[in-house]
Amino acid sequence: MKIRYLLGALLLSLLSACDEDLSPSPVLEEERARQQAIADSIAKEIAIQDSIAYEQLLDSLAEVARRDSIIRDSLVRDSIIQDSIRQIAIRDSIVRDSIVRDSLKQDSIRQVYDLQDSLLQLDVHVAEPTIEPRRVGPVGQYGEMKVGLNADGHGRIYGSCPAYSTPGNEVQVRGMSLYWSLIENGTDFYNDEKITWMVDSMHIELIRAAMGVDLNWGRGNYFTDTEKYRAFLDATIESAIKNDIYVIVDYHSHKAHLDPKSSMLFFEYVAQKWGAYDNVIFEIYNEPTDARWNWIKLYAETVIPVIRKYSDNMVIVGSPAWDQTPDLFVKEPVEGENISYSFHYYAGSHKISNQGIRAEKAMAGGLSVIVSEWGTINANGDGDVSEHNSEWQEWVDKFQLSSANWSASCVPEGASAFESRNMELTASGQWLADSVFSKNPTFYVKCK
Repeated sequence: MKIRYLLGALLLSLLSACDEDLSPSPVLEEERARQQAIADSIAKEIAIQDSIAYEQLLDSLAEVARRDSIIRDSLVRDSIIQDSIRQIAIRDSIVRDSIVRDSLKQDSIRQVYDLQDSLLQLDVHVAEPTIEPRRVGPVGQYGEMKVGLNADGHGRIYGSCPAYSTPGNEVQVRGMSLYWSLIENGTDFYNDEKITWMVDSMHIELIRAAMGVDLNWGRGNYFTDTEKYRAFLDATIESAIKNDIYVIVDYHSHKAHLDPKSSMLFFEYVAQKWGAYDNVIFEIYNEPTDARWNWIKLYAETVIPVIRKYSDNMVIVGSPAWDQTPDLFVKEPVEGENISYSFHYYAGSHKISNQGIRAEKAMAGGLSVIVSEWGTINANGDGDVSEHNSEWQEWVDKFQLSSANWSASCVPEGASAFESRNMELTASGQWLADSVFSKNPTFYVKCK
């Protein structure tokens, strides 16, 4: 019907255009007006319906979008649920593994304490000091090293000699650390000849024996070839006693807390044989790299009682992150007497404002700190002598820290103090001789 009306209106319009000269009749004009009105009405209705259809189309598109959003949200939720399920499965697996590990740990702990009990129940026979020093050195003057507090309540190290046992009379000694005994030619300086040369020519007051105990670089270690490595260790300790200098017996392991039984056996031997000498200092853990402070604390409190059967000499405890966080023990120190904490730095890699400040916090918290290893070069043991050495040495002297430089060796790396076994000094060795050991006394007075 609408189409017919539209066609009629169109026909009338054409007739009108073709017959412009004719005067329209009233009837024709009336019909034309009626048809136009119908056409206008139909056009309006079509426009209304088109508008309605457009709105319906928009509504439909909106509905489609809403449903798509719901589907996407559902997919996301499903993905999250799947991830949650996977995480739960992982946690369950971790829990199961943890239960297994805890069971193994309990068995291991029982074995450790059984060994500790058996060692502590042994008849205590301390070897009497029989080696006489060739001269009066730092040990003869200061006595056994003791931890204590200065006038500000900060941790420091003192001597058992009365003249060096009170605030204002702190003890600071400087020396060398031998190289890790595991490596080829690492033990070339574990003997009286080399140590005596360093005492006479460089005036060292301290030597550190870095005993490899749990790796194998082609030469075995203390536990796989005990007789050989004990000979190196005993020769070093004996030379230190003869030269009247201090000697740190370093259990040079990065994971000692995982095997406290071996540590107890090691220090049972060392403390029984050498613990009566004031020269000897026990370093029970070198540079923990994957151990929390509380694990180290438990380890220390397991090993130290074995040492204490024979000796009250100072014990050095390591700290997490390569012995650079002794401040972690301030709130809960290792239980026991005469315990200090190690701090290590390498001048080319570390900063006083970063690593050094943590040692300061430890001392301010009442802990005694010793720099049982430090380097003039980079932390990897190589590189040139750092321009920051003087700054570090000023810091060490400010806090009266005893220290051992890495290393007394001719291993081919920047840290070595010697070019060869003939004792020619490297750049690092020369800097030590000129800038560090030149501050050491050349004459000592026997403690009264």
